[in-house]
Formats: sequence, structure tokens, C-alpha cells
Amino acid sequence: MGYRAVWARMTATEKRLGQKLLIRKSGGAAGGGSQLTPLAETMLLQYENVQKDIEKTTDTKFLDALGEHINIINDPGSDNCHACNPKIDGQNKKP
Repeated sequence: MGYRAVWARMTATEKRLGQKLLIRKSGGAAGGGSQLTPLAETMLLQYENVQKDIEKTTDTKFLDALGEHINIINDPGSDNCHACNPKIDGQNKKP
């Protein structure tokens, strides 16, 4: 997405919320820039948490529905790793 489109969306979102999401610094000799407000930082963290929860739920539902029909190769560090998560394969303990 281009800079202008992002800027327009940020401005429109600020208008809908009635609160600023960016601290804007005008350009000049030192250059300008923007920084997220504390509200924007909080909203971003909350969004990331919601996204992680949705991904975990979706992965679990996918495995519950289709796991017996397919061979899924998982990242050993993930919650859905068959070798690491005893709940998935019905094992009694982690290796």
C-alpha cells in the first residue's frame, strides 16, 4: 500500500475514533516524521493478541476437523507441533 493511502486511512481512522493515533512532526532541516501515540501502541498490541488467539483457535479447529486425513509437518516450537504437544497425538508426556 502506498504512503498516501496509508496516510489517508490513518487520518480517517483518527476522525472516526475522535482521537489521534499519530504524533506528527513537520519536516524541515532536521526532517519530519511520525510516531504512534500511546493509544495507537495499545491498540496495536491488543490487535496482535486477538490475531494470535484467532490463529490458535483456527489451527486447533483445522486439526480437529482434518488432522486425521492429512500429515501436517509442524514447527517444533509451535503449539500445534505433534512432537511437542501431547494433546494432539494423545501422548501422555512431551518428549
